[in-house]
Amino acid sequence: MSMQRIKTVPEVDPTMERDAVLPPTPQELLVRWIKRAGVFALVASVLLHLSGGYLASLIRLGGGGVGEVGANEEAGAPIGMALATETQLAEIAAAAGSPEALPTVPEETNATPSMPLVEGGELTAPTLSSGGMSDLGSLTGGGDMNMDGGGGGGLGGSGGGSGASFFGVEAGGTRFALILDASGSMQGLRLQRLKRELSATIEGLAPDAQVSVILFSDTPRPLRKRVQWVDATAANKRELIAEVSLLTDTDLGPNTLVMPAFRMIFSQLRPRPDAIYLMTDGEFLDGVASVPEEVALLNRAQERPVPIHAICFGDPRGEDHMKRIARQSGGTYTFVPVD
Repeated sequence: MSMQRIKTVPEVDPTMERDAVLPPTPQELLVRWIKRAGVFALVASVLLHLSGGYLASLIRLGGGGVGEVGANEEAGAPIGMALATETQLAEIAAAAGSPEALPTVPEETNATPSMPLVEGGELTAPTLSSGGMSDLGSLTGGGDMNMDGGGGGGLGGSGGGSGASFFGVEAGGTRFALILDASGSMQGLRLQRLKRELSATIEGLAPDAQVSVILFSDTPRPLRKRVQWVDATAANKRELIAEVSLLTDTDLGPNTLVMPAFRMIFSQLRPRPDAIYLMTDGEFLDGVASVPEEVALLNRAQERPVPIHAICFGDPRGEDHMKRIARQSGGTYTFVPVD
């Protein structure tokens, strides 16, 4: 009996995977790619969240970090900005313990309007010269005026203090010069009224104010015998009012020459007045081509024009000149009846 050679076939383990040396199938490649992509996405997500948290920790209100321009950074460099809702801003401020730390927007303020010319209680708008500047000039130092009230303290102005009031015309500031008609036409009731108004004006000045009074007729006559600023102390007020009370009709002169008094004021009073009161009951008799133009020339030589508040007392004949003086200086014109 011949023996046949029997071939043995190795048993195959059904649990064995494909031989590693064999190339992977497309399904295996897809599975591997999905697994690797998932790991990469997880790592990228972690890195993104970590970097975002780090940047967020650098951003804070009112401090350094991203979005803040340092003191040594170049001008014009880009500035980072963090956006947040009102609720988030409120939470940040509450956490800082200071709601006031949030920035505020300043309220808009209205500019002070220019003061028009007052003529007989009616307001007229200022005109513009050919150069484009107002004929009223600068109101700085005493241009705030109104027509209510009588003698005594007035409105405050850029010069500080409580202001002054003369014949109901108020001016702001601390230094006031008064150029007052003392010609013969002022005798009687007009002089008595002038003395009352002038005394009330002096009495109403604040302690930090200064005053200078010049009476004019043929020649200028300053109170206290010379042109000077007199401090409005209680003692000085009493002395000035006493000197005013002694004025009588015999102290009045025959003419009405105002330019010498203006020259005294503009050349000798330092510092400059905050406001000038000019009062007359008639026409000026100065031998000049135009009193308003002469006054304007003296006023323009000042550091800035002084407002001149012109008052025609009892007689409107000089109102044309008085209106021009007021308009060119930035002051007011007023007519006041005797009674």
